[in-house]
Amino acid sequence: MVDPYMDNKKDLDQLNKIFRRLHQRKEQEITFRRLGKRMPATRVKEMREMEATIEAIMDRQRKVVNALHKNLMESFKNQFQAQMRSWKNRLSFAERQSLRRKNPVSAEEIPES
Repeated sequence: MVDPYMDNKKDLDQLNKIFRRLHQRKEQEITFRRLGKRMPATRVKEMREMEATIEAIMDRQRKVVNALHKNLMESFKNQFQAQMRSWKNRLSFAERQSLRRKNPVSAEEIPES
């Protein structure tokens, strides 16, 4: 019989491992955007799969062993959601900055109000 405590611990370990890999890939994507380049499609697909795996593990129904595991899972879920928003904002900012470098606007082109 599967021990629910060990099952939850394995899930947390797997989540942290995937999250670290996803973090590295997202930082690479942001760096590429700052340079005005795009990541290869295979890496983008891999990141999407990691995101889907993390969400599937978090949404999986499991027995709540104790309050500590419940709090750890909630904490990880909140951290993941906040980090995803942060990456999205940083990525859009990096893209705007790279576009601004490609198309600089001179002072004469700015309309005065």
